[in-house]
Amino acid sequence: SIVHALHRYLIILLILGIPHYVYGFKQYSQGAMATYMKYPKGAINHKVPKSIPAWQAAFIEPLACSVHAVELGSVGFRDTVVVAGCGPLGLGMVAAARLKSPATLIALDLFDWKLEVAKKCGADVVLNPSHCDVVEEVHSLTGGYGCDIYIEATGHPQSVKQG
Repeated sequence: SIVHALHRYLIILLILGIPHYVYGFKQYSQGAMATYMKYPKGAINHKVPKSIPAWQAAFIEPLACSVHAVELGSVGFRDTVVVAGCGPLGLGMVAAARLKSPATLIALDLFDWKLEVAKKCGADVVLNPSHCDVVEEVHSLTGGYGCDIYIEATGHPQSVKQG
């Protein structure tokens, strides 16, 4: 299944500690969504093995971004982690955070079907902001404390403010 494939690649990415500084926000390159790309000097590129089908390989880059976000959050064993947004990046963040074994992993999304996938990726609790006050629910689950780590993956201003 795709969830098992994501977990397998996630573990590989975590073990290898693959650097990401050549592309993306550092602007060493203007991206790779083109037919051809000129690699900058010092670029670290990894060829996808032929044993990985293209439909799975397409998840490598977004999953690497998800892993990076979780790593920046420094998730620990006693943490309550909230991931807002269960699209491709958010689900990767849920899967990555689960491998860090937080005390509680909460996923938020407006679509119940995405929350069902988040459960399969490792979320302990799923909440739909259109059905409940998620801030109140998180406070209720944590004895009024709230979350230790909030990872925003929706891009919606309200979610950023909520975190």
